[in-house]
Amino acid sequence: MTTFTFRSFKLLNVLLILSAVLFVQSAIADDDDDDDDRPRSIDIVVTITKPEVGTLFNLTPIEVSGTVEAIFGGGGDDDDDDDDDDGRSRASRGILVEVNGERARVRRGRWTSTVPLQEGNTNITAVARDRRGNIGSASVQVTLDTQAPIVTIDSPADGFGTDAESITVTGMVNDIVVGTVNGGEA
Repeated sequence: MTTFTFRSFKLLNVLLILSAVLFVQSAIADDDDDDDDRPRSIDIVVTITKPEVGTLFNLTPIEVSGTVEAIFGGGGDDDDDDDDDDGRSRASRGILVEVNGERARVRRGRWTSTVPLQEGNTNITAVARDRRGNIGSASVQVTLDTQAPIVTIDSPADGFGTDAESITVTGMVNDIVVGTVNGGEA
């Protein structure tokens, strides 16, 4: 019959716990070494398909849409994956998309969101995250111009009449232009 004192009982518990922890760690390490079914890397690819970069709008808010997918490199297969020619598989399940900080509606790898614009240039950024913390993003810049230009005609004078096939008209156009204007556009 073995008798344990209080101190030896504590030591025995510590040794049992330590051996259990080491056993679990080695089992996890072994599992990681020979598990070819797990993806080795994940890229989250998000695209903005609408609107295009540089689009000019005169109303707000606008609808923004795009696609999202997780690309798994090397090994592994998910139930809703499509295998690619390069041996990588793709899936979109479980990915959340936010557009300018607001959650987008995501369904089968496609997402949509409504985004308010500010007068002038607005950057639209879509950020996608999966449950593991992998992130992808895409951005476009669009312009909102709700102000009509001011047009002043100096010549010919108001009420002028003519039979000529062409006349010269002079005046000014005053518009707030965001960005730059090329010589051919002015």
